[in-house]
Amino acid sequence: MKEVIKIFTVYTIIFVFLINFDIIEIFVYNGIVSMIFSFFITFLIFFKKKYSLLISVLVVSISIHFSLFLFVPVTIDRSISVNLLIELNENYKNEYLSKQEISRIINDYTSSSEFVEKRINEQVASKNIVKTPSGYIFTRSGENLIKLFNIINRIYDF
Repeated sequence: MKEVIKIFTVYTIIFVFLINFDIIEIFVYNGIVSMIFSFFITFLIFFKKKYSLLISVLVVSISIHFSLFLFVPVTIDRSISVNLLIELNENYKNEYLSKQEISRIINDYTSSSEFVEKRINEQVASKNIVKTPSGYIFTRSGENLIKLFNIINRIYDF
């Protein structure tokens, strides 16, 4: 059991260290690449240990970190609702706001150049759109992603 905790702890430390280097500009991809590098670095550190235990602990480690990473920081990074709450906390604490005022805050956030640029960069990096001299165009990969989303929508009825 001590070995399991040791491997998991080393993996976690390496992951936290690597993710702060911003290996890739897009947050979610940076996290995934950091997890993969952490997996291999931890493997190299412990490769003389019992192989099946090492692989099992690393697979569980990457699964736990992936789940937590997607659930918390990626959701915070991408969520309009979370950004609305941050904005309210920072600039409107103890104030009563109408629906129109909240709508204006959301519109200001989602129409900001930072918001738009970040989303465009993510889609270009994901190869869902491509930049051309005439502007951006939807790709086959983007079409396939939308088809996948539609299937998931039908399965989960949302």
